Amino acid sequence: MSTGQRVPGRAPQPGHARSEANAPASSAAAAQAPASAREQAGADDVVPLSGMTTAEVLLRAMQMGGVSALPAGTFPLHLFVVEPDEHLREPLMEVGRQMGFTVRGASPAEVAGMLDALECDVVLLDLSPEAARLDVLRQLRQKFPRVPILVTTAFASVQTAVEALRNGASDFLTKPFSLEELTTTLHLAAEQRSFDVELRRMQHQMRTSPAMQQVAAASPAMQKLMSMVLRVAVSDHPVMVLGESGSGKERIARVLHEAAAVGARQRAGESGARNPDPPFLQVLCSGSAATLETELFGYVRNEGTALREERVGLLTVEGGGTLFLDEIDALPPDLQSKLLRAMKDRAVRPPGSAMSRPLTVRLVASSSRDLPLLVERGAFRKDLYFRLNVVNLRVPPLRQRREDLPLLAAVFLEKHSRERLLSFSLGPDAMRVLMEYVWPGNVRELEAVIERACTVSSGPVLHLADLPTQLHQDVAAAEEAVRIDGRSRKEGAAAVVTAAATPVSAEINIEPIAEMERRMILLALQKLNGDKIMTAKLLGIGKTTLYRKLKEYGIGELAA
Repeated sequence: MSTGQRVPGRAPQPGHARSEANAPASSAAAAQAPASAREQAGADDVVPLSGMTTAEVLLRAMQMGGVSALPAGTFPLHLFVVEPDEHLREPLMEVGRQMGFTVRGASPAEVAGMLDALECDVVLLDLSPEAARLDVLRQLRQKFPRVPILVTTAFASVQTAVEALRNGASDFLTKPFSLEELTTTLHLAAEQRSFDVELRRMQHQMRTSPAMQQVAAASPAMQKLMSMVLRVAVSDHPVMVLGESGSGKERIARVLHEAAAVGARQRAGESGARNPDPPFLQVLCSGSAATLETELFGYVRNEGTALREERVGLLTVEGGGTLFLDEIDALPPDLQSKLLRAMKDRAVRPPGSAMSRPLTVRLVASSSRDLPLLVERGAFRKDLYFRLNVVNLRVPPLRQRREDLPLLAAVFLEKHSRERLLSFSLGPDAMRVLMEYVWPGNVRELEAVIERACTVSSGPVLHLADLPTQLHQDVAAAEEAVRIDGRSRKEGAAAVVTAAATPVSAEINIEPIAEMERRMILLALQKLNGDKIMTAKLLGIGKTTLYRKLKEYGIGELAA
């Protein structure tokens, strides 16, 4: 007997389609088949469940070595089987029980009356005939918006699959299907549901965590980033955190580590185990090569036969944890090779030792430089870059997420309020300047400004005078530049109107547009301390265009 397909849109082979009317008859026929025929069918791995009794399902499971159970550590999952054919419903429920589900079954007509008290994590729903079952699918999806709904039907077609998926189905099985197909699909649905529940529980716990408070994500860009961080936390893949200097890459790494620890505690609590929280370890890769090698890989030294000195590297610390490789772009080439080998082998051999130790930590690397460009120039190993860049998290600069600034300022104010036993707050004038400043130093600069203001302030309310002079001067200069630009635009428009009504011989004092552009570029470049990349971004022009214009102005060698 042929195996059913899980590919939506592929119709069953002739003779496989089974209507509701003849389903019981086919079940009875299968039950009355000679034992030798059933035994011969039982030796085939693709015998469908259609028409098998519960006893036959159990026999088939024993012949295959038993139904594969759900993964260890999976929390109790409830399976809801909606099948009009009671001869098939009970075998389906029995398979679910053997896998480890708590199972409940019903006919499609009974679903509406059960919804209020129903608890389920995975639904197995018969959709034959399609028109009579879509309403049940919609009801289940409305009641359980995040639960996987697996649709089965004996009338496979592209239209059926599209309609089912459009109305909320998660997967599609064509009858008749084999026991292996069913268990594989249920396994995938259970993993999806477990992941989703664990993620939501983790998000709930992380909302009040110290690491999350430090990030203060209110802007859409940061909320999207934090959602990705929490999803990545449940795995152990390497992560690359990118962003401008001072944008908060270490804070993101700490949130990732803490979320992973929360997930580990949840799983340990369900299994009854009690393990200490893994550490967050950090290495600055711009240090000396010898020191970095010792920190990362450790060493073993033998002095004679009696004296043995050993240091465990951070890559092999007991208990695992997260190792944050800060400024990975500065890692020396020979250590790049050694790190790549350790990641490939999942093992580390310390210098001086003949034995390898298992790699125990999760690697999170950060960089504020253009790593693909460094790879292209040969300054960073391409294979190591791809090993570390399994997941890419990019932290937006502070100027692109100004909604986060009041929350970040509040975090830093609370920190200094605790240290000085004085409740600091920002006055309206100081907050206005903070919100209008471009923050080339990002979150790190904001923290330094708040610390300085708390130190020099004579009272709990911080005012404009408590902020660094350069900061509000830059804001004033930027406002003046905008005002001058607006006035120049108005004057330019007025000059055009006047010129149309003025004789050509009259003297008209008009500043060329090129000169206005030159003045604005030089003013922005001066206020940004010669940072060409930042100047181009803020002016809304390309970096190449800016370099060309500076060359035209005769200042192309100005320091970036």
